[in-house]
Amino acid sequence: MRSVREIILARRSVRRYLPTPLSRETVEELLEAGRYAPSGHNKQAWRFTAILDQKLLQELNQLVRAGFAALALGEDAPKELRDAKAKAERQGESYHFTYDAPCLIIASNDTSDPNAQASCACALENMFLAACEMGLGSCWVNQLHWLRDDLNLRKKLAELGVPEAHTICGSGVFGHPDGKVPGAPTRKEGTWSIIG
Repeated sequence: MRSVREIILARRSVRRYLPTPLSRETVEELLEAGRYAPSGHNKQAWRFTAILDQKLLQELNQLVRAGFAALALGEDAPKELRDAKAKAERQGESYHFTYDAPCLIIASNDTSDPNAQASCACALENMFLAACEMGLGSCWVNQLHWLRDDLNLRKKLAELGVPEAHTICGSGVFGHPDGKVPGAPTRKEGTWSIIG
């Protein structure tokens, strides 16, 4: 069994997946790892919505594409958001924000929780580390967060059980990697210091 440190160093973002579905038991293990993450004031105000149904994933993908097409961006919009919108429009029908992974987990949290984003980020990272330990690939996807105010997308998410009083903090895709998992990119120097 690998140590936690080894898993942290081995975890990579995977963007190519085999169509092999994940078992319900495997998904429950991922969700349980998220449930044990730290949350601000231990509120645990999050909700994790796991989607395995491929038809629903395709519907969400179409709503994301439509959401990006309708999204008007100002000059102050983050580069990452502008790039994501351009990619969706450039790829058209071939665009898949889930990278065709068999599982999408949405992390939402009560809009009144000032720690919503941080709590959900901790939970998703726990899931990513658990996935790595199980030999699975994973990747953070921002599209549902960026389009969290899109009315059509929100209507569909509400149908899937995402509470209307929640904001979409982030999402992760999970599955069996298609091909070799990439190695770690070079880490930047000078990103930490020790005082005392």
